[in-house]
Amino acid sequence: MSSIDHAKKQAKRLLKFTTKNVENNLPKNINHLNDALCAVATMNGFESWHDYRLYLQRNDMLNNKKDINTERKNEKELINRKECFLNEVPVKTLSKQQKIYGMSEKIHNAIYLGYDQENMPWLLNQYPLFIQGTTGSAKTATLSLITSRYIENNESVVYLDGKNDKSLFNNLCMYAKENNREEDIIHFDLTNKKLTIDPINSMVNNEEYFIELFDKEIGGIIFAVLNSLKKDNKIITMSSISGFLSLTNLIQWSTQLKDVNIKEYLKNIGYVAEITEEVIEKHILRCRKAYETIDIITKNPDLFSHNPEIDLKDIITNNKIMLASGDINKKGISNIFWIISNLVMFTEQEMNNYGYIQNIIFDEFNFYINKNSQDRIIDFLKRSKSNYILSCRKEECANKVFINNIMEISNTFVTMKQEPKTNFPDYLKIQITENMPEIPPVFYINKNPENYTKEWCSLSDLKEGEMIVFCDNKSKNKAKIINNDSYYYIKRLTVFKKN
Repeated sequence: MSSIDHAKKQAKRLLKFTTKNVENNLPKNINHLNDALCAVATMNGFESWHDYRLYLQRNDMLNNKKDINTERKNEKELINRKECFLNEVPVKTLSKQQKIYGMSEKIHNAIYLGYDQENMPWLLNQYPLFIQGTTGSAKTATLSLITSRYIENNESVVYLDGKNDKSLFNNLCMYAKENNREEDIIHFDLTNKKLTIDPINSMVNNEEYFIELFDKEIGGIIFAVLNSLKKDNKIITMSSISGFLSLTNLIQWSTQLKDVNIKEYLKNIGYVAEITEEVIEKHILRCRKAYETIDIITKNPDLFSHNPEIDLKDIITNNKIMLASGDINKKGISNIFWIISNLVMFTEQEMNNYGYIQNIIFDEFNFYINKNSQDRIIDFLKRSKSNYILSCRKEECANKVFINNIMEISNTFVTMKQEPKTNFPDYLKIQITENMPEIPPVFYINKNPENYTKEWCSLSDLKEGEMIVFCDNKSKNKAKIINNDSYYYIKRLTVFKKN
């Protein structure tokens, strides 16, 4: 049962109870289901049922839950798709020359994250960087200033903005103009849809990518077919992706391509010599994730194309600056971000092999990283040589385990102003007390040096633009440590330089 279904059930019980027990102390204005829904929202700290429902929808999205009506609709839709699975859909092809990349000799320069209490710049040289903070804590301003320093260093940046902050694009354009890099700015606006990107043909060398997007079996098959087309220097159009779900196509490919994965798949769904009703049902169930991904791609032809204006590998190799922005609260945007984020990470992984180090910023990342992808994200961040920066609002983080895992693997963790009465995470308290011989008094409520073994100060005490930085240097080479001479470091900074 989804969170929304559970909340509706609570509201129905509340309505039934108040109707039968008129002498209770509950609100007297609960006469209809809508009144009960509003009451449930209020009891959970929300001003309206609309706000509470939106919050629950985000939680369900992160945990891959759907309400009962959506599940029934999807099941009915899948059954109606039998014709799609039975009819042969030819894969259209177009000629396109594959690019060849050489090794990069570019070196990433450390940037400064903020200023300490002596107004001295603090260098950031340990990634991944994870930033948490509430609305109004200046997270976006911090990310904007970080990006400006990458622009000053003539480096490439890929920035995914889930808030669709209009001022962010204006700021990046201003920084680019100041550094004579206006032509390097690429704005991938998911709302205006003026530019496109290729989520299929550009990843023909990466089987893991297709497994992530389409599931293990179908993803492996798509990868095998694309590699066969690649030999003839051909690509597919987005409208022909559904051909990968055609049973007649799969049967034909099993003989033409001699691919073990396809033959094994047909065997697993019970296909022998003819397509039976049972074979179709098993095929439908196994194609669920693949169909959902294909549906996202084919329903957004203004964003996804076989002949795109945006080439991520070109952005990385030629020091471009791409801002992909969209409002994650709007229907379908989080799914589009999910595909783009995978495209960015797997492209970055491939370009790492050529020595390219990329600066990647995921703002509000917790809204477009689904539950099934979380382990892979952790693994990506551990292995990547690129500079990942992830940011989110703590109050919006439904999956606390995932967020804590991100925090633990981040070599630099930044906490900015939080909600009232938000304390230091226990994990950080343990790290600080175990690694620091003396803890600065500024992190305690009582700042008197003689009595500062009191309670930790609340993170809500931080002002706008203030941050506390925890840097855990996991590098074996001590010479790489710029800001400190120990393996663990804590500092109170501000984003804005004092006059």
